[in-house]
Amino acid sequence: MSWRAKEETVQRWIESYPELMYESTNHTIYCTKCETNIGCRKSTIKRHVEGVVHKGTPSMSPNDFLFDFIEFLILCNIPWAQVENPSFKNFFQKYMCCACSNRKKLPSESILRKKYLDEIYAKKLATIHSEIVDEKIWISLDETTDFLGRYVVHFLVKPLNSTASKKVYLIACKVLENINGKTISQFVIDCLKNLWGDSYEDKVESVLLLCTDSVAYMLTAGRVLKQHFPNMKHVTCLAHALHRVAEKIRSEYPDVDTLIANGKKIFLKSPSRVKLLKDMYPNLPLPPQPIITRWGTWLAAASYYVKYFDEIKHILTCLRSSEAVSIKNAKNIINKDNIRNDLNFIDENFKIIQIALTNLQKRDRSVVESFQIFDEVRSVVNWSMSSPIQNKLEAVISRNPDIDIIRTFSEQIASGSATDDILIWKFAPLTSVEVERTFSTYKWILNVKRNRLKLANMEKIIVIYFNSTENENAISNVEEIDSENEDDD
Repeated sequence: MSWRAKEETVQRWIESYPELMYESTNHTIYCTKCETNIGCRKSTIKRHVEGVVHKGTPSMSPNDFLFDFIEFLILCNIPWAQVENPSFKNFFQKYMCCACSNRKKLPSESILRKKYLDEIYAKKLATIHSEIVDEKIWISLDETTDFLGRYVVHFLVKPLNSTASKKVYLIACKVLENINGKTISQFVIDCLKNLWGDSYEDKVESVLLLCTDSVAYMLTAGRVLKQHFPNMKHVTCLAHALHRVAEKIRSEYPDVDTLIANGKKIFLKSPSRVKLLKDMYPNLPLPPQPIITRWGTWLAAASYYVKYFDEIKHILTCLRSSEAVSIKNAKNIINKDNIRNDLNFIDENFKIIQIALTNLQKRDRSVVESFQIFDEVRSVVNWSMSSPIQNKLEAVISRNPDIDIIRTFSEQIASGSATDDILIWKFAPLTSVEVERTFSTYKWILNVKRNRLKLANMEKIIVIYFNSTENENAISNVEEIDSENEDDD
C-alpha cells in the first residue's frame, strides 16, 4: 500500500500558497493558478510552485500558444503527424499545456495545419514586406530537382544598403511544370506582386539587381524582366562561373580524375583497407570523397593527392589488384609518368579557385571584395598559360550580362568617389549562394521519410523556417545543383 501524508500535514505544506487547494476525495492538490492537479508530496509541491509556469509567467492566449507551438515544430523539423503520437501528446498534456490557461488539450494535426499555418505564413510575409517596403532590393532565384523529380524554384530578396546588416529573405518556393525563360520571368513577377500587393506598380523601380546562374533560360528571363523593372541590372553568379571553370579543369586532366574517383571507391565501405591505411600512416587522413556538383571539392581532392602522393602510392602497392577494379585502376594511373606533374600543375595554378569558391560563399561580401577575389583567380589562370582553361574563364565572363556596369560601381566605391545612389550597391551579393542554402533546407525538410507534404504547405513551412532562423541556423551546406542543365560555352 502506497504511503500517504495525513491531511493536516498536507494542509501545513500548502498553507503558504493560497492558490493550492487540497482535494480529500482523490488525495490530490489542485492549483487554481495553473488549473492542474499535483501530487501530495512535499517535493512535488515545491517543484511545482518553483516552476517557470507557476512563478508568475504571464498566461498566454490559446492562439499565442499554438502559434509558438507550430513554429517550434517547424524549426525543429518535427513532422506534424507526431502530434497524434500518444507519447508526444501525453508529454505536452503533462508539462506544457498548463502554459495556456484556456486550453488543456492539443488540437489535432489537421486543425493546426488548416487553421493556424496560414496565419503564421501571412504574418511572416507581412514582416518581410515591412522590412523591404521602402528599400531598393536585390533578387535572386534558382531551380533544382527534388527527389520526386519535380522542378522546384526558390525566390529570394534582400534590401540593398551601404551597410552589411540587411538579411536575405526567402519569399517563395514553387513547383513549375516547365522551366523556360517565360515561366521563370512570370514566376518572379507573381512573387513580387504577392509581396507588394496593390503597391506593385509603384515599386517596380525598386528592383536594382537580379542574380542567377548562367543557364540559357535564366539569361532569357533576365532580358524579359528588364522590360518590367527599368532600373534592374542582371549578373550571373561568380561562384557558378568558377565552378564551370573547375569542371573544365577536371575534363582536361582525365588521369587525375580517374585517380580521384577510384581513390574514393577504394576506402569507401571497406573497414579493412581503412585499418591498413591507419596502421601504416596513423596521421594520414582518408582520401576525400568529392561530389562533382559541389563547388571546389574536386580541386581539394587533387591537392590531397599532391600532398600525400608517396603515402597513397605505397598503400596501393600493399593492396591486391584482384580485390577490386578500383584498386587496379588506381595502380595503373598512379604509376604513369605524367600523373605527378599533372597533380602539381593543378595544385600550383588552380588551387586558388577552390579558395575563391570558399570565400565567395561567405555572407556580407562587398562588391569590392567579390571582384578582388574573382580578379585574383583570373590573373592566376591567365598566368598559368593553359589556353583551354583561360578560354573557359573568358567565356563564362562573357555570358555575364551587366557585370561591367557593376564593376564600374565597385571601382567608384573602392576609390571613395561613389554617390549615395552608387553606395547602395556596396553589399549587393554577386553570387546566388543563398538560394543554394535554401535548397539544402528544402531537402532537409522534404525527404524520403516525409514526402506527403502538399506543395502549398511545403512552401509555407520552408518560408517560415528560413526566415525565422536569421539565416544563420539554417542548413548551410552549400550544394550546387546538377550542372548538366548549364550550357557549355
